[in-house]
Amino acid sequence: MAAVARLPTYAKYGLAVGALVLIGAGAVLVGNTVGDDHRGSERGRVGVTANGRLTSAPARMSPAIIASATKPGTAARAAMKLLYWAQWGSLPTVVHAYDPSVVARVGPSAIADSWGQQQTSLQSMQPRVVDSVAGRRGAVTVTLEMLRQDSPPQQTSMTLRRIGGKPRWYVVFDTMLYNSISNTVAADVIDYLTSENASPNAQRAASAAAASLRQAAVRFGG
Repeated sequence: MAAVARLPTYAKYGLAVGALVLIGAGAVLVGNTVGDDHRGSERGRVGVTANGRLTSAPARMSPAIIASATKPGTAARAAMKLLYWAQWGSLPTVVHAYDPSVVARVGPSAIADSWGQQQTSLQSMQPRVVDSVAGRRGAVTVTLEMLRQDSPPQQTSMTLRRIGGKPRWYVVFDTMLYNSISNTVAADVIDYLTSENASPNAQRAASAAAASLRQAAVRFGG
């Protein structure tokens, strides 16, 4: 375990993906167990006050909650599924939800790390779809509210598109990743901690990652 801890982030991510592949049939058993846990989490649908706050802390999302809140095959359901897997910490699945061209530009480890760092805060939120708006090139931007017990709702959005006429939706831009990617990428640069402020290398890497996401937003946004 100590040897794994010393590996760079991208290597750890590679090991995680490799482990998922090697587990094979065992993963089905694990998935069934997690599914049982998810059914118990339907108590996560708590009341909402007039000011948009939850009346109590929610449990993590379940497939049943997603099914009741969205229609099959829609961009809204795909957006909710990404948040579902992020809450449960399945980072390889989260990365797989993104357009492969975005993953190639930003990097799978940067996406995984950004969502991994948000997992705890995501578990205190209950997402709610507010709107879905068609954008350019067949893309759809889904607006969501992240409801909390201890603070007002936070609005976020995801832009998704289909690839090659296939029914599946892929994320090309989302504000939660965009707001966290710069710090995540900068912190992964080797000389980031050599001074009080982020090094020039860290700043350049952070700017490039954010720019890649902005380009996707401009290309497919409404």
